[in-house]
Amino acid sequence: MGVFVGLTPTVPFQTMIAVPLAWLLRGNLAAAAIGVWITNPLTMPFFYTAFFLLGRTLTPYGHSIQLPIRGNFDQILELGLDLGLAALFGGMIMGIVVVPLTYFLTFKYVKQLQEWERAKIRRKFDFSPETLDRTGVGRP
Repeated sequence: MGVFVGLTPTVPFQTMIAVPLAWLLRGNLAAAAIGVWITNPLTMPFFYTAFFLLGRTLTPYGHSIQLPIRGNFDQILELGLDLGLAALFGGMIMGIVVVPLTYFLTFKYVKQLQEWERAKIRRKFDFSPETLDRTGVGRP
């Protein structure tokens, strides 16, 4: 949930959107809060440009806007709904593609971490017959 919301142009509200949605869908609240950080101050210009370009290509919005957009934040806000809807739909389309990929990669990574932890515990507490003395107590 967090990555999907993170891939929408809703920066000041991403966590406030993702966590309640995760709660409603019985998802992991911490993962939702962390997932929105896919867009952060370093990645935001690249993602937002990609959102806009994808949205402009696949929707009827944003065709009158040329990049790069020069000016301050107020001038960008004047572009209004056309810019916002192109970026919103572009981000949602990107989310539909990226979220399954991040889910499966994260799932695989967590499974591997769990296996490493199990192997570490087995090595630490090796109770194989070779390590047991006559009393049945394992040797250090």
